[in-house]
Amino acid sequence: MKNIILIGIISLLIMISCGENNIYHPTPDPSVDSVSYGTEATFDIMTWNIQNYPKFATTTNNLVSRIIESLKIDLIALQEIESNAYFQLLIDSLPGWNGIRSTTAHGGEDLLVAYIYNTSSISFQNSYEIYENNSIAFPRAPFVIECTWKGISVVVINNHLKCCGNGIIEDDEWDEEKRRQAASESLQVFIDSTYPSDRVIVLGDLNDKINDPQYQNVFWNFIEDDLDYSFVDMSIAEGSNFWWSWGDGSSHMDHILVTNELFTNILDVQTLRLQDSFDGGWNEYNLYISDHVPVAMQLDFTK
Repeated sequence: MKNIILIGIISLLIMISCGENNIYHPTPDPSVDSVSYGTEATFDIMTWNIQNYPKFATTTNNLVSRIIESLKIDLIALQEIESNAYFQLLIDSLPGWNGIRSTTAHGGEDLLVAYIYNTSSISFQNSYEIYENNSIAFPRAPFVIECTWKGISVVVINNHLKCCGNGIIEDDEWDEEKRRQAASESLQVFIDSTYPSDRVIVLGDLNDKINDPQYQNVFWNFIEDDLDYSFVDMSIAEGSNFWWSWGDGSSHMDHILVTNELFTNILDVQTLRLQDSFDGGWNEYNLYISDHVPVAMQLDFTK
């Protein structure tokens, strides 16, 4: 009898330590299948920091898989993909989808960026990392993908820039704001020299505001060059915090930047409030998925 009790206690402890499908963390049953965004007629892309993926093992995987199938996005840029094994499980759970994860992150971390894409609309051409040896500006190397959507070529650069700081750009190369500013300027140099006339989308968790005044805006090089570049989510940044992408309206740090080759094709840009599809709202979404929600864009290439 003692052995049976002991086995039962050990089993319960294992369930608690695994943190999944147990009495302390029951599997959620949100209505994520009702969430939709993409259309057959538009190129739909989004950026999504899925914090320390996966936060809750197969429960997170199953939820994210359901969300992706429901959203019907063509190309998704992900950040903080910690587990390659679970990333592969996610891809395997999505028939008709493929994905690729970056390889370079500094400081001993394994929070990499990645893409997943719908193979019925996206044709993969090439992918590579840039500035992989510049750990000051880029703690995670920017990840470039060259692809086509129904035969139309697009270049996408996925980023996860340095976090934190005091809101002031200081004259110190290791200052967090200075590092993001260096990253922004380096990205512009790369785009201007490598893709001067291509359709380019820069997106990701850029870890700073885009609507700061000039003296503290780390992205000012792009903002002042408004003939060539545009942050398509500027209206979100300047609007109600209800639509901000981080911390349930605490800040807006996930952005999409496009080159002028795409200015006339922008049909829609919005934050996708996935927390609203969870019975427990933000707290449940944050527990199982992330402290960020996606920012998505639709492009109409008939315009």
